Amino acid sequence: MNRLLNMQIFLITVCVTACSQAISSAPATPQHSPDRASMQTEWYSAPTNEIFIKTSTLLLPTHTTFPPATTVTPSTIWTAIPPSPTKQPYILLSSSPDGDWTVRTADWEVLEIVKGDETLVWKIAYDHERLDYVEAAFFPYYWSQNGNYLYLGIHQASDGGFGGFYNGSGLYKLDLRNGEMIEIIPEEFMSRISFMISPDETKLVYSIQNEEPRRIKIKDLANGSERILQLDKRYASAGAFAWSLTGDNLVFMVVQITEDEQREFAYNYSYSFNQLNPITMEMKTILEGFDRWLKFSRWTDGNLLYFTDWDDDTWLLDLSSNSLVLEATATPIP
Repeated sequence: MNRLLNMQIFLITVCVTACSQAISSAPATPQHSPDRASMQTEWYSAPTNEIFIKTSTLLLPTHTTFPPATTVTPSTIWTAIPPSPTKQPYILLSSSPDGDWTVRTADWEVLEIVKGDETLVWKIAYDHERLDYVEAAFFPYYWSQNGNYLYLGIHQASDGGFGGFYNGSGLYKLDLRNGEMIEIIPEEFMSRISFMISPDETKLVYSIQNEEPRRIKIKDLANGSERILQLDKRYASAGAFAWSLTGDNLVFMVVQITEDEQREFAYNYSYSFNQLNPITMEMKTILEGFDRWLKFSRWTDGNLLYFTDWDDDTWLLDLSSNSLVLEATATPIP
């Protein structure tokens, strides 16, 4: 029960923040206005001309990996669905930047991706039989700038883990025009993954927290090729990825543990900030010994990056001086 509650809390939180986090290094114009990003409850009756596409074969493959070019096409079409006799409540999870699409759910089990005029709905549900794991669900992660794609993450409810470096347990790319879905990051049982798409949407950086040895991978989203950096054994996990606006620089955090501690049960650890060249995969440390997890917020220019902590306090990382300072504290809600 606690894990199911945690999963619902995660879905509420991630649908408000994940999409904006994925594009926070983009130019000044945001993809989501505050009102679109906020959670809303709406009442909805299905019109008679609505087309539902059951994506039973679109859900998840029965195998763990397949080539990036592989697509899965919906197979069953339901048409002429009559209106519901009573209105059904939906939770609005996310809206596309152009307002043409919305993602909603009525039960946290099925996502409905609805076109603006509500004449088409892609229905997507998690295949619980695949990994024999019931406490898992899809969530909207990122809308492409051209409006053609929606990236969907997978959340597996779990307890524990290092410092918040978790964006999901898998990642898929849904073509909104034809319903084809491509696997970007394969899902594994109890996988904990941090990831972020580059501002130009050509690359994806990710790290699997429970993979041995720890690695940072940069995937080319056009051809599926990857560059891989293997981390030192003293690093327990990596995340809080931040792409520069030009996509030629990466900043990220790692959890450092002492050599005499086991990764899974480490208590004496600290955080460090690092830079990574996504072409050469050369890594250098910016600063070490920080005492808390941070979430990347935005990269304003060549040197200034903003992060937030659990208390919503704002931290400023200056690459020109390799310094981190508390920029602003959150205002308490009365």
